[in-house]
Amino acid sequence: GVNFLADLDDPDSTQRNRAINGSLSFAHTFNERVWVNGYYAAMQTKRRNIDGPLGPGWQSPYRTDNHGMIHTANMSVNFAFKGNTIKAGYEFESEKYRTENTTPSGFEDNWLEASQVSNSVFVQDVVSLLGGRLQFVGGLRGQWFSLRRPQFSLENSLYRDAVNSEPPA
Repeated sequence: GVNFLADLDDPDSTQRNRAINGSLSFAHTFNERVWVNGYYAAMQTKRRNIDGPLGPGWQSPYRTDNHGMIHTANMSVNFAFKGNTIKAGYEFESEKYRTENTTPSGFEDNWLEASQVSNSVFVQDVVSLLGGRLQFVGGLRGQWFSLRRPQFSLENSLYRDAVNSEPPA
């Protein structure tokens, strides 16, 4: 078998990528038995592929731009008492994706947008025995999604004939 095949030279094919990620977190202790903590995080990605008329293959010149964004927020409250630590909280997440394909003629241009939102609630109980050397952990999590209907360009969409149905509940 072959482990590596060199790619054919394509002098006018480029790809640029960028990812930015950031977060903020906080914690506050009310007393030795009650504290809260939370965070917010965001990530943005961008990728651009450009290909011109040079190089191998049949493809005409094109440009593809992909954009993605995720926002996450989480908050929890913790209670500690007599060998138990109970944690309860809420989490929100939002995701969005967009891709655009363009050509010099404009004839084959198209785009797609998709997004979703989720909400979660959770509870966890940690029982410590034998001075903390033995622990039992149990938890529950409920999560609800809102999948938004994807949006497509009206002309030249790669998915123009796809059937879009609601996901099962």
